[in-house]
Amino acid sequence: MIRQYEVELKKLRNELEEKNRLIHTNELVIQLEEERKRAEEDKQAALYAFEQASKQYLQEREEKKRLEVII
Repeated sequence: MIRQYEVELKKLRNELEEKNRLIHTNELVIQLEEERKRAEEDKQAALYAFEQASKQYLQEREEKKRLEVII
């Protein structure tokens, strides 16, 4: 009878350990997904800033050409 309880206890401990591993793995997956999302948002922000800087540069270049024609 005691042997049967020991076997069952060992089985339950193994199941608990496996569930804890899965929980840890799921937490890592969630963390990585959040980091990926933040990286994508940062990328989009950088692209937007680059586009704005490019537009500003082109406007300034056109203005410079216009002023050179006047002079």
